[in-house]
Amino acid sequence: MTHLPDIISADSIDYANASEVIAYQRWLVSVYQSEGGLNYPQPASPLLRILENEALRWLQSVEASIEEYRLADIAAIIPAYDLTYRICHHRPPLRFLKDTRLKAINRWLKGDKSITATTVALMIADQIDIDINSIDRRFALFYFEQLSKWTRELQIHRRFSGIPLSEACNRLRRMLKENLSASLGSRQDEMKRQWVNDYIVDDISALDPTTLDAYTSLMLTATTLNLIDTTVQTSAFKCQTTNIA
Repeated sequence: MTHLPDIISADSIDYANASEVIAYQRWLVSVYQSEGGLNYPQPASPLLRILENEALRWLQSVEASIEEYRLADIAAIIPAYDLTYRICHHRPPLRFLKDTRLKAINRWLKGDKSITATTVALMIADQIDIDINSIDRRFALFYFEQLSKWTRELQIHRRFSGIPLSEACNRLRRMLKENLSASLGSRQDEMKRQWVNDYIVDDISALDPTTLDAYTSLMLTATTLNLIDTTVQTSAFKCQTTNIA
């Protein structure tokens, strides 16, 4: 008889505490991944079904609580909810993403500055990826203005100034996915590789979880788009594997 490890119930989480909500989701996805839940085809595992049921309860509780969170917490919960929903339903939560992002953007416009303009711009960009017609034109213009400013800054200085490393990595990750040929011309890929190299961290063991997430996402995107040197890629992923283990 297969022994199943103890599973923390989603019902035991304090959903008024956003940090606990996000920590539980991280734990849940980590166990799910370690059991092969993100592989294709999935292994036959009763534990995966148990985890999926807990994930469904987590989703329902987050939906019921989302209006009560601080704006900064909502910005962190959106990607966690998105991934968990995809695991459970094999499709993105389109209505939730649109409604939650637009409400968050409007709260920021009304004066809640607990998130940065970068976070708002990236929310808009993510929604544009789904359906540009779902975004007010002024929001789309705001994003493209921010993108233009980011591009000019890196063209001149090669690094962003006055912002945390996590925010810089999030900006650059988005820029790698955009067509910047209007600004960079035929040197687009060359410049993007240079920017990625400029943001390589020699020792990621000192990075806090938020920064490590942003840095790892940047490196993965650069690798997927072939915008990172092979030697740098190998070094970066060795560091990531060591840190995670």
